[in-house]
Amino acid sequence: MAAKPATKKNFLKFIVFISKNYLPRYKRWAKIKYYRQN
Repeated sequence: MAAKPATKKNFLKFIVFISKNYLPRYKRWAKIKYYRQN
């Protein structure tokens, strides 16, 4: 499969989308886990 510029752009958009949606959730989860340990 040849990588088209449009595909690359969509991939970057997808990464940004994941970062925006999952990173805050993961940070919250990590915080909860961290506070439970102490």
